[in-house]
Amino acid sequence: MSKLNIWEDSPIIRLGLTLAFGLASLLGLLLAMDAASPLDVALAQGPTVRYVAPVPAGNDSNNDCTASNTPCATVQHAVDAATPGDEIHVASGTYTGVQARAGITQVVYISKTVAVRGGYTTTGNFADPPDPDANSTTLDAQGQGRVLCISGDISVTLEGLRLTAGDANGLGGAPLENSGGGVLVISATTTMSNNQVLSNTAANGGGLYFYDSAYTTLSSNIISNNTGRAKAGGLYFYNSPTATLTANTVSNNIANAPVGGQKHFGGILFSYSDDSTLIGNTISGNRAANSCGGVCFNASDGATLIGNTIISNTRGPWWDGFGVGVYLNKSKNISLIGNVISNNTAQNINSPGTILGGGLHIGNNSTATLISNTISSNGATRGGGLNIANSTVTLASDIITGNTVYDSHGAWNYHPGGGGLYLNNSAVTLTNVVIADNQTETEGGGLYVESSSPRLLHTTIARNSGGDGSGVYITGTASTVALTNTILVSHTVGITVTAGNTATLNGVLWYSYTTNYGGEGYITITHAYTGNPAFAADGYHLTTVSAAIDRGVNTGVDDDIDDDPRPMCYGYDLGADETRCLLYLPAILKNGS
Repeated sequence: MSKLNIWEDSPIIRLGLTLAFGLASLLGLLLAMDAASPLDVALAQGPTVRYVAPVPAGNDSNNDCTASNTPCATVQHAVDAATPGDEIHVASGTYTGVQARAGITQVVYISKTVAVRGGYTTTGNFADPPDPDANSTTLDAQGQGRVLCISGDISVTLEGLRLTAGDANGLGGAPLENSGGGVLVISATTTMSNNQVLSNTAANGGGLYFYDSAYTTLSSNIISNNTGRAKAGGLYFYNSPTATLTANTVSNNIANAPVGGQKHFGGILFSYSDDSTLIGNTISGNRAANSCGGVCFNASDGATLIGNTIISNTRGPWWDGFGVGVYLNKSKNISLIGNVISNNTAQNINSPGTILGGGLHIGNNSTATLISNTISSNGATRGGGLNIANSTVTLASDIITGNTVYDSHGAWNYHPGGGGLYLNNSAVTLTNVVIADNQTETEGGGLYVESSSPRLLHTTIARNSGGDGSGVYITGTASTVALTNTILVSHTVGITVTAGNTATLNGVLWYSYTTNYGGEGYITITHAYTGNPAFAADGYHLTTVSAAIDRGVNTGVDDDIDDDPRPMCYGYDLGADETRCLLYLPAILKNGS
């Protein structure tokens, strides 16, 4: 007779165990749900969609906005009805009316994690995908307050909305006093795509103001015609790190109060906001009365700008300022790669005032690396292309061309000069850089060096003009400039070195000069050649008959401005370009005269 196993043979016990395990599992699930946040539960269940359309007044009463055939009439009501994680789909139309929330006046106040998407139609029963281009969804503050305020430890998504006619002036609320005319974001994470932020105004951040808000993402938005009376007509990031801006258009924004005071930063300002990334944006036609029309960094480290177009921004007419296109102040480890910085200039150039750096101003102990940028046709009273002051900068494969310095009448009495580039008390290295066709009314049509000791490797300096006719002008206190493998051609005077300063040239090609060098300073020249650089049509690439081919010394630079390898023939070429030689040419063409 076998021993009885009560665990296997008793159906009552087996049933009891099954019920016990089931109750334990249910209790665990309930405890887990109790511990989960409402957002966690909502995300697990999927978002609830709430609908908004400009329907007759009264439809918001007792309406939770979840039925597409009976949508709510206001975005605010849908936001209030939403639970964290919900989506709000807004049909085309214009939504007005402001109200006060938490002491702030706006069309919509958001303090929970939601997504608001415009571009839908009621005729299509809010069918996806939305089309905001065809179905404009407008939030219009009508000058009565801000358009949007987003506040709290939340994540908000805005897509396909037109945000206009916000006015934060007179709303107060320090430290955000009168800030963020179109959108004010406080301590929140915001993602915005395919929106238009138009014709808003504030003291600071006429279009958008981000305060203490990390991880902002802006993509494919249009931010235009906004006014900041004091700072930043377009966007203002304050203590808001790790912002990413991709493929946005920031245009025609203005920082200009009708009365005196500061009027800086027309397009985008990052202030105490580290680690921003800007890729493929167009920043154009913005204006500041004083400093920085385009994109501006103040005490903001670690920014990366790749492939942006920063064009036709201006500053003026108020007195003095810095950096028309790009402004770096007290900002470390900034990288600019493959940007076009062009046609940025001061206004009213014959009126009193000084502007330092038409394309870029890099100053006040900033550090930056510039790679493969085109800096052209900018204008200032000092440093038409770039002004670098008290900073450490590396330039590689940049093209600095067609920039202009005009005479200064400013109260600061800064000495004008440096049609292409002005260096003052800075540590700068240039490798494979082209400085060509720039102009000044004073000295240094290409490069002006004051109290600095830059190193130039494989630089092409050509056809710069104006003033005393010097291509390179070296002055100040104990400047020591080293130029290695340089093409320095087509100036009235190639290089001028004033008393107390030194230039050392190792490998240089002269051509088309009245005088190769001058001044009372100390100049050492080795491996000097005279001959036609025989540039291609672009004015800096070498043709196969150039006198610069195989004339250089080994500097450790193993590529050229186009990332072609060095050397490609019998030796290193002078200048920024390394060309392929034709091995079948006779020796006289290979070696030159």
